[in-house]
Amino acid sequence: MAKHKQIAILDAGSQFCGQIDRVVHELEVDCDILPINTPVNNLNRYRALIISGGPDSINEPGAKQCDPKIFESGKPVLGICYGMQLIAKYMGGTVSDSGLREDGKTQTEFSTSPLFKNIDSSQQVWMSHGDSVDKLPPGFEIIGGHKNFISAIANDKKLIYGLQFHPEVHNTPRGKNIFNNFLFDIAGVVKDFSAENRLKTCMEEIKEVIGDKHVILYLSGGVDSTVMAVLIAKTLPSPEKIHAYHIDNGFMRAGESTAVALALKNLGVKVNVIRAADKFFNASTLIHGKTTKQLKYIADPQEKRKIIGDCFASIRGDIIHNKSLPADTVLAQGTLRPDIIESGSSLAGTGLDTIKTHHNDTDGIRKLRDESLVVEPLKFLYKDQVRSLGRDLGLPDKMVNRHPFPGPGLAIRIICSDGTMGNRVKLEKSQDNLDKILKNTGVEGDVLPIQTVGVQGDGRTYAYAAVLRCNNPDWHRLSDLSRKITNAKININRVTYGYINKTPAQEPVITYLNHRTTTQLRKADHIVRDIINKDGSKLGINQMPVILAPTSYGKSGQRTIALRPFITPDFMTGEAALPGLGIPAKTINSCVQQLLKLDYISQVLIDLTSKPPGTTEWE
Repeated sequence: MAKHKQIAILDAGSQFCGQIDRVVHELEVDCDILPINTPVNNLNRYRALIISGGPDSINEPGAKQCDPKIFESGKPVLGICYGMQLIAKYMGGTVSDSGLREDGKTQTEFSTSPLFKNIDSSQQVWMSHGDSVDKLPPGFEIIGGHKNFISAIANDKKLIYGLQFHPEVHNTPRGKNIFNNFLFDIAGVVKDFSAENRLKTCMEEIKEVIGDKHVILYLSGGVDSTVMAVLIAKTLPSPEKIHAYHIDNGFMRAGESTAVALALKNLGVKVNVIRAADKFFNASTLIHGKTTKQLKYIADPQEKRKIIGDCFASIRGDIIHNKSLPADTVLAQGTLRPDIIESGSSLAGTGLDTIKTHHNDTDGIRKLRDESLVVEPLKFLYKDQVRSLGRDLGLPDKMVNRHPFPGPGLAIRIICSDGTMGNRVKLEKSQDNLDKILKNTGVEGDVLPIQTVGVQGDGRTYAYAAVLRCNNPDWHRLSDLSRKITNAKININRVTYGYINKTPAQEPVITYLNHRTTTQLRKADHIVRDIINKDGSKLGINQMPVILAPTSYGKSGQRTIALRPFITPDFMTGEAALPGLGIPAKTINSCVQQLLKLDYISQVLIDLTSKPPGTTEWE
């Protein structure tokens, strides 16, 4: 057993830094995550270093830097994405912006190298970058490449290696083998880590944070909050101090709250349902010292999320007052690692870009954390790990395999708009560039006057969604076109296919959160869920958001439904499930036919976008 941890992961703000930590631990090697600017003198005890990716452009002022002396320390170094670019910059190479992005899966060719031992020369890898190394540092050679991009570099003498792709994510199938080669063959580390029993670790945190205090549990009915509830019930000796609540915020799916209460009751968890739709619709919050409008008048997705999150936090105070509970009553949440990563929380690392504010990581929740009034025993786990923990706890498969449903519910699946196009010149420029890409392809496309949230190069994007139109769609070809469009840096981060071959109205439909729009989406969502549950296709995908978008293809006021069937084990990266490629074509066709019968729907889209560049949800 080594006296100190052998690996230091220098975090440049990557969305995937926790994935590096996870893979290293799965290979039974202990590690620390440290800030990217950690001085080399503080790294002496480590045998090898891994530098993560990050959201910065390396040549921009203020871009994150590491101590250049680490490259002369004699320690083996593996730089990933931005980490590879730091190696190139500090050791005499150059990095530039080619004008193109790479996001999603790419086939790359490997040369013979200790880093790629026992790995075939042609491999699928997962990219997420804008800048690229265009000139090698002295003493380095190219050990991986594709098209005109350098995807891997090496200096075997100095034991320094760089990868432009992400070996830590599941979409790089042989990524774990690359880490294995670096850790054991190149760095010469020994196995020194045995993963502690997750159940024991979670229970210890519950005991430490809650102690003999009262605790309020927020339960959505999903696998995360259910696992958290069962853990707390098994850990705490005083059931009378456990107060479980399901909050119906008015944005739940059809029959959801009743079903949640019944499912939890069957697991031995008594849950109280709070009907709070009006409270949420009328809620506002403080952002940058100013009070927002009420939620029902908000179009901006970040403002919506913050209002909803802070409203959830405020209900804790209502419960304490109404139940005469102590002021130090703890709030329990089923927060996962992807939540705190995408929210840019310091719990997940340093310098993270905020992709989207999660309802369980708003300023109000962070304030409670600072006061040690929040317990989140699952916060360093990913979805697949929580499912495994749920099975260990004896939860039924139906509960463990349940598709995630976001805490804000349908509120973030209704894309809101004040009815104006926004920056017309910017949109028209994106349309011109899209037309150039699609020229002579037999496919036409439109840039929608709405924007969606994306994640590219570890940073947040808020850009247009595009719709492709053609007869007899070839899904492989459309998927390739989607990647080409989002990689082209034309302010488009999401691409869909439209089943109605028409051009949409230029101006978006005025859309806000209210009982009418929520009811419309609830009905459409119920149609889709009923179809995928009955034909069993739900088992082949990990999530299927149904989105109401403010675009019309016909009568004034009609809107669009977008389907987002998605395949991912951990929700950090993933791919669109397309007809015949992850989800049966007959399932999607049935959904489209039934949705177009709704008198308020004039178009159905299917999302072609992987993550990155598009997040799972549109908002």
